[in-house]
Amino acid sequence: MKMMRLQAALFAAICFLLVAHAHGENLHEILNQISSDLESRKSATNASDVPSGQQPAKPAAVGRAAGDDGIAKQIRGAAEGGELGLQFVTENGQLIRSEAARGEPVAQFLQGKMYHRGWTVSKDAKEAVKWFKKSAEQGYARSQLSLGTLYSDGDEVPEDWAEAVKWFRAAADQGIPDAQYLLGKAYYHGKFLAKDSSEAAKWWEKAAGQGNPNAQFSLGVLCHNGIGQEKDDARAVQWWRKSAEQGNAEAQCCLGVMYANGLGIPKNISEAVKWYRKSAAQGNPEAQFHLGSLYGSGEGVQKDKAEAAVWYRKSAAQGNEAASKALKSLAY
Repeated sequence: MKMMRLQAALFAAICFLLVAHAHGENLHEILNQISSDLESRKSATNASDVPSGQQPAKPAAVGRAAGDDGIAKQIRGAAEGGELGLQFVTENGQLIRSEAARGEPVAQFLQGKMYHRGWTVSKDAKEAVKWFKKSAEQGYARSQLSLGTLYSDGDEVPEDWAEAVKWFRAAADQGIPDAQYLLGKAYYHGKFLAKDSSEAAKWWEKAAGQGNPNAQFSLGVLCHNGIGQEKDDARAVQWWRKSAEQGNAEAQCCLGVMYANGLGIPKNISEAVKWYRKSAAQGNPEAQFHLGSLYGSGEGVQKDKAEAAVWYRKSAAQGNEAASKALKSLAY
């Protein structure tokens, strides 16, 4: 039991370092986000006569795109017809380019995304940065997030954490949850900023409150490991469950560990198996190892060495040494 508890703590720390830093996004999601921004701005404008303190939260800045003309009108129409996708960009490419050239921030953002992802044009990181920056400097939060991500990744442009933090903070202050999560991560790891787990937690709580699964997962790690606060496995389970239910594979595995060991929640091997299986199906090597172990021992499932070997192999193929050793032991 002591060894299992230690593995749970170590695993939580390890998967915290590996968790993806932002949601994946496709063109349909991006255009729907813009449509949501436009509607939020419209609602905020209509609510301008509401007493102070009762007005809705400030939406991501959309500049002149809040009007009813140009690309904003096209996005609204496509959203209502369920037609937001690559076809939209193809059909409206000329409008996007012309409005971007005249200074429209949403069009500039879309132009940047087109160059960044290679949508209807050749991929060009420098062009992407140029258009994102033009839009970001006008206050468009999604461009600010995109710029920060490019500078923090350092894959397509030189890594520059000073610029990354600057743009993450600008977007985070406008309430963008991915930016809040990434700003918190910069504080936690001391990227350009002094390491500060309290500041990290503050920004993660903002993002987690908006449903960001990475932030929810990260808060669970802080609670479980007692980082910047008293160790609290019950709260860790709460955060990991929120994240796991949104499909976060690391949180699913951690939740399985907690159920398997009765940490912060009554021990329940059937629940552990359920969450390990969800995580393992997404390719998480630790979950694959744990699932193989349960099949090997017959705890919570019918003992099945062949099934154990299947999951050990999947985990070992990703470099999990414990799985490699367990696989060899099955032969004896």
